[in-house]
Amino acid sequence: MVDTTRIDKITRTNKASEKPAFSDFYTNFNVHPQNKRLVKYTNEESVRRSIKNLILTDKYDRLFQPEIGCRIRSLLFENMSPAIEDELKKTIQETVDTYEPRARLIDIVVQSNESRYAYDIYIYFEVINSISPVLLNLTLYRAR
Repeated sequence: MVDTTRIDKITRTNKASEKPAFSDFYTNFNVHPQNKRLVKYTNEESVRRSIKNLILTDKYDRLFQPEIGCRIRSLLFENMSPAIEDELKKTIQETVDTYEPRARLIDIVVQSNESRYAYDIYIYFEVINSISPVLLNLTLYRAR
């Protein structure tokens, strides 16, 4: 068995918690004004944006990856009922478990808001290599 503390002392490498583990570029490719590099989302914000994009992407929307996506839009036009809330929760859970390996789901809460014809969705998850839970709050409307 290798003594990892000794190897860490010799190589003097940074620990994983000191630098960002996950990062994604902004979709509009903003450039930082001082260091002239692309601006990035890091760690929790990166995973949060990825989950949001997965949920709002319908199947066959991505050009060379037609299998990636969620069938949320088709469920939004069903009559509001507890069965549809359960189906939304199940669909979100399958999508995140399948396509986002950086997130570990804790809980998904789906609440119907009949006065606005919308669903309020709260996704609690934790990022791999992190212990603090993260909340993603979405409101999905039935508008076309």
